[in-house]
Amino acid sequence: RDRGDGGGEPVATLRGHSHSVTDLCFSADSAAVLSGSFDHTARLWDVGRSQCVSCFDVGGALVLSVACRGDLCWAATSSGALLQYDRRRRGEQPCLSVQNESLLQAGASASDEE
Repeated sequence: RDRGDGGGEPVATLRGHSHSVTDLCFSADSAAVLSGSFDHTARLWDVGRSQCVSCFDVGGALVLSVACRGDLCWAATSSGALLQYDRRRRGEQPCLSVQNESLLQAGASASDEE
């Protein structure tokens, strides 16, 4: 977030991932950030406190992409899973998990044709 002074200095540093961060997504209200990493986790951060409030272990896969909408958060993994978390529950287990390798294969085929 830019402070508006043109300096472009970070407002906060969020520490917790043990490997490269692959994706970030702010909640619509900017109160939370979801981050995904090659450390096999997605983390939900409280922006105001600069603290991790939930750490979601995605079961040994790499987190490739994350998204937020309302109180729901999603993490797409290298194993082909799409995991849904509810940030109100602050739980570390997904409330929905979809596993479909053919989705990854179809996506790769579609991008090869472009």
